[in-house]
Amino acid sequence: MNDLINRLWKSRKITFDNQNVQALIRSCAARILNALTFVVVIVLLGLWIIAFLLLKDDLFAKTLTGNLFTELSCLTFFGGLVMSIFVGALVGNLLRRVFWKMLVRNKKN
Repeated sequence: MNDLINRLWKSRKITFDNQNVQALIRSCAARILNALTFVVVIVLLGLWIIAFLLLKDDLFAKTLTGNLFTELSCLTFFGGLVMSIFVGALVGNLLRRVFWKMLVRNKKN
């Protein structure tokens, strides 16, 4: 990759003026912001799985036994997964909008 960039640079097919650099920075920033929702959802899913594994025995095992324990823990686990995806998407979109507004405001200045 570096060899290709060096060849293009030497042949002057690519010029790195201020306009090209600014366009590249905006393009990378937009890609990072669009991935923010995905990252937040993945983080919340991981946190839910860890919390469930740590707390399932303390919450259910002492009061429930047998089949009811299995059904309730399964329902709680998958319900928590759905809720963490939903909350992660909402939080990620909120953060993306806030950062996007900041990016657009900085572009105008």
